[in-house]
Amino acid sequence: MASNPSINRLSERRERPKWHFSLLKFIGLMGVGILLYMFIGGDFGLVRILQLQHERDRLQSSISDLQVKNDHLLYRNRDLATNMVSIEALARQDLGMVQSGEVVYRFIKRSNGHDKNR
Repeated sequence: MASNPSINRLSERRERPKWHFSLLKFIGLMGVGILLYMFIGGDFGLVRILQLQHERDRLQSSISDLQVKNDHLLYRNRDLATNMVSIEALARQDLGMVQSGEVVYRFIKRSNGHDKNR
């Protein structure tokens, strides 16, 4: 009987799978590892997405706080531009101004409670 070349090739292929299969497993595992890194730890991974969401929430909170502060300052600005009573109160409080004919009393705070002039 003559030897069939295709049968010889099949038998050779059956002898190679040990290292061939190991190489395919290694490449497959590397591919899975790369995909896991990309989905979990890469620039567009889950960890980065959670960090960006936290940063977005922090910035939104900061924007809200600044908006409240800005609204208060706008109100205060309009009030000082139109209300003379507010201007007078600010001058009295911050600048220590008084109207003519008023008497100013100044009280001195004692630091340690002992007074030498008693």
